[in-house]
Amino acid sequence: MNIKAFILSFLVFSICFSTRGQVAFGDSIKEKIKFKLVEDDPTKFSKWSLGVGLGYYLVSNKISPLTFTGTGFYHFNEDYKLDFRMGISLKNDEERNPIEIEKLRFSEYQITIHKRLLSKISLKNRQLNYKRDEIGAQLFKSKYIPVSQKKRLALDLDFGINYLQISDFEDINLGNNPTDIGEIPKIVGNSSYTSFTLGFSLVSSRYLKYQLDKKEEFTVGYVRYYINYSYAFSHRLEIYEDPNSSPIAENQEETFVSIYNSGFKFGIEAHDHLVSGPISSYYGFEIGWRPHFHDVNTTLDHIRGTGLYMMFSVGLRLAELPF
Repeated sequence: MNIKAFILSFLVFSICFSTRGQVAFGDSIKEKIKFKLVEDDPTKFSKWSLGVGLGYYLVSNKISPLTFTGTGFYHFNEDYKLDFRMGISLKNDEERNPIEIEKLRFSEYQITIHKRLLSKISLKNRQLNYKRDEIGAQLFKSKYIPVSQKKRLALDLDFGINYLQISDFEDINLGNNPTDIGEIPKIVGNSSYTSFTLGFSLVSSRYLKYQLDKKEEFTVGYVRYYINYSYAFSHRLEIYEDPNSSPIAENQEETFVSIYNSGFKFGIEAHDHLVSGPISSYYGFEIGWRPHFHDVNTTLDHIRGTGLYMMFSVGLRLAELPF
């Protein structure tokens, strides 16, 4: 009986001590962390940004080599913004490239203007990671505090120019049809497309400045979701009889290759300051259907000539602090 009473007393004492410890720990957190809202204005933005990173492009069924990417933006004012993106493969594309034909690098260049159409600000509850001054703490030892924060949701009109160069080659003309001068084209590739793009973006942005234990910090960034239509108003490609011959005349190309000028893409990009400073992270993803060529003299499914397009990129940016 004494043993049972001792065990029961020990359990009660343990529970009480544990509860007291939890309350004390919670109280100590409240005393240690003093959060004060300084400014909450999602209409503020970084005027400029410039960054580099790495990416992969999936064009039809082909993954390009590792790609160097460059991104950035510039705000002319509240309603107009310009951004750019480029991707250049770090080495020449070797796969299926005929030996005697010049090897080119996969590349893409894009410039887009965004025109603000309308916007709305709303108040959202969120868990704020307040260890903004330590990247490691944000990634592995995040500390969160509940806050109410304004977010701005805006609709933009997008228009711009896109240039895409693909050095992949495809076998064509399985029926051995000749040109007017008796050539029999067999290989087509080194294609490029210059397109006008038009679409819409939905942008969610934030700017929150606060104090933790009298130390001022902030969280700022945006996420953009977009859909764009593109039309290739100019294209270039090379059709060969064999790797040792010169390309056939341009006025003969349409007899062997058809150009699909239209394309579209869905995408997302995000820009977020990692710490309370000018360094920010960037990531982007796209999937869509690009302008492309196709053999007009066969009904076979040429996978490499279709327009499937995907892009992944991630990097760091140097951006103006929006103070």
